[in-house]
Amino acid sequence: MKVNELIRFSQILEELIALQSSSLDGEKKYYKKLVKELNSCKKYFIENKSECLKEFHRSYQERSQLLDFNIYQHIDLFLLFSESFYYEPKPIFNITNKEQHQQLISFGWTLCNLTNSLIAMRSLLEQGFDLQAKQLFRSYIEYSDIAIASLASIDFYQNYKRMAESKEDENDVWWNYTRPKAITKILKEIYLTFDEDGKFWEMVNMIREPSYDYYSGHVHGHFMANTYSALSQGVGKELYQPTISGVVTTNMRDTLDRSICYSHLVIKHAMIILVKDQKIPFNKFGEQGEKFVMFYKMMEMLWPIMLKELKMFAGEQPPTSAST
Repeated sequence: MKVNELIRFSQILEELIALQSSSLDGEKKYYKKLVKELNSCKKYFIENKSECLKEFHRSYQERSQLLDFNIYQHIDLFLLFSESFYYEPKPIFNITNKEQHQQLISFGWTLCNLTNSLIAMRSLLEQGFDLQAKQLFRSYIEYSDIAIASLASIDFYQNYKRMAESKEDENDVWWNYTRPKAITKILKEIYLTFDEDGKFWEMVNMIREPSYDYYSGHVHGHFMANTYSALSQGVGKELYQPTISGVVTTNMRDTLDRSICYSHLVIKHAMIILVKDQKIPFNKFGEQGEKFVMFYKMMEMLWPIMLKELKMFAGEQPPTSAST
């Protein structure tokens, strides 16, 4: 959006506030005129949104499609659960343990929130809001940690649900189970059961740890995150520019690459737990199950390419780390 349009938009709002704070007698015509001008200014927001959408798809079409595949995987997996775990499990699950049933339901609800986060992230990036997408991805990492831990560990799940019982329980659970240091230790133990050599954990943590640290700076207002998010280099632009009202920036590649890789890992490792520990038979879900497996295999084929690109900058600690 042009700077002069933003200035006029701000001036109109100030005048409207001043009018609303005083008597409108004798000023109603002017008030209506200001409202008309305000509505006229809004078209620039709409035009900017349209420009961002075009630029995003022009610059990040392949990456946005990969993110779409992951979103569909999340949706399909949720649909498999939503049909069977609202109240009682279907016979194909062969689950008689009530605690395990509730554990799977809890995973389904967390998966619902993870799916919505990815959809919202994609929408924010399309509209040029990279900082807000990064903040949401940081939340996605936290929710996915809880999803995997709840699904793989009955002890974690039993303690996690205590958060609803009292403030004292909430504090105890946070300190011993859900705070970053505590849940990292729990997750490491879970991933070591997948592979004693630690390759699974190494792969997960290569993305998880630096991303969590990096995006924490964006959530908590690190000076560098605050500065670079407000003044970024637009795609195809030589100079840095204010990102007010949305700008598609070169920083979005990092956001997309990390979210694509990590969200696929969440599905990958959830499947391992569901099949290995929970004994969920994906081959008995019919067409819905086949569709999910198709998307999963597609991402598995593309996974080495994405991982190779991610490794190119994985060792570089961004300047917006929360630890600095």
